[in-house]
Amino acid sequence: ATNMPLLGITFDYTSNTMFGISWDGFASSLYSINTINGTTTLIGQCGTDVLINLACDAAGNLYSVGIFYDYLYKINKSTGAYTALGSIGIDANYEQDMEFDLNTGILYMAAYNSNTSSGEFRTVDPATGASVLVGTFQGGAEITGLCIPNTAISVGLKELPENKSFAKIFPNPGPGIFTVESDSKTYSFDVTDLLGKRIYSTILNSDKAEIDLSKNQKGVYFYQVKSGSKILESGKIIIEY
Repeated sequence: ATNMPLLGITFDYTSNTMFGISWDGFASSLYSINTINGTTTLIGQCGTDVLINLACDAAGNLYSVGIFYDYLYKINKSTGAYTALGSIGIDANYEQDMEFDLNTGILYMAAYNSNTSSGEFRTVDPATGASVLVGTFQGGAEITGLCIPNTAISVGLKELPENKSFAKIFPNPGPGIFTVESDSKTYSFDVTDLLGKRIYSTILNSDKAEIDLSKNQKGVYFYQVKSGSKILESGKIIIEY
């Protein structure tokens, strides 16, 4: 158990950190959570809106909804400060939850809409905050927890071989066009998505080369550097905008 009441928690796969949101009666604050013993460490105060959920996208960005103003916020995970993105378009109330499907990038919310006095399943636009009704929960139930399994991420990370620091990739995270530097002049470079589907493959024959992944959606991908069938290095490559 944590050492304080939390209104929302989420896990950031880019930093292997669990985060939580708490309300003290005056302001919401962001905490990191020790996954071994549950203790929390204050990162910083978010703002005066009551944040009642927390979600992290594949690039490590944190989002939450506040029920004072019914806004979606983006949260700085280093300071806790939030930035309002826009209204979710309903009168949200009570305990709710929100989570990204990291395989698709879609943000889902288990909402309670005071306008309809009903629990609703919604998608939320992480750019504007606007929400769209998917359907009403049976009996108008208030759903206070939402989890979307992302087995592809945890399995992929565990199965990656130890990083041998063979190649330098920058900027990473980046907008989609990356520079790869290495000591070798001939090697293959493959990139797969969270489901293991190969989205990019090439043979690099110089110690410095550019790869273009800008046509792919933002998020976390995995790369492998190979010499023949031998894997020289594996790691994460993150596309963000």
